[in-house]
Amino acid sequence: MEIYLIISATLIILLIIVLLLRLSRSIKKRVDEARNDLNLNGFVKDIATMKPIGTLTRVWGKLPKATPLYLQVSNFDIVSVSAGNSGFFDIRVGDPEFDVTYVVRSNNKDKAIQVLGPNIRKAILEIHDLRFRTGSIISLLGVDYFPEEKEKELRNYWMIECPSELGPNEVKQLHKLALEIIQEIQKVCEDWPFEKKLKTSFFEGR
Repeated sequence: MEIYLIISATLIILLIIVLLLRLSRSIKKRVDEARNDLNLNGFVKDIATMKPIGTLTRVWGKLPKATPLYLQVSNFDIVSVSAGNSGFFDIRVGDPEFDVTYVVRSNNKDKAIQVLGPNIRKAILEIHDLRFRTGSIISLLGVDYFPEEKEKELRNYWMIECPSELGPNEVKQLHKLALEIIQEIQKVCEDWPFEKKLKTSFFEGR
């Protein structure tokens, strides 16, 4: 009986080790592919899933420099949008169509409104269903990405997510929108160099 238990425990341990090794290889492959895409294209396209939405296309990349501005624009979460439309946890930009469609969250209301000018709002409304976020490796991607980056909590990444699996032209449109938003963020934050504001945490924006 004891021998049987020892053999069973050994087999379970070996199975766990094999599964962990496979997971580690899969993560490394995904990270290597993301690094290559960033170097070649300036952005990465991922397909992910999110309950209750289902399939998502994620397009993300690196900011020219870390930003102190946390910004999230989203109409994904029905509860959040409903709460936003009731005036809770939301920033109003003064555009009725935009304000009723999206929840805006930020660590600086005035700068978020500056970023979301008429041209940016129009471009976001044209795509309609999306979530844009500024964040760090930790808050947007997870700690497995880019081990060579020592300060993984720096808010130096952006991400746009859209429902369903998008084609190349739609992905290009998302990337174009991201570059326009990033340009505004960099411009608006030129006079806001507070180092403590550059860092984020795993839970920012969740």
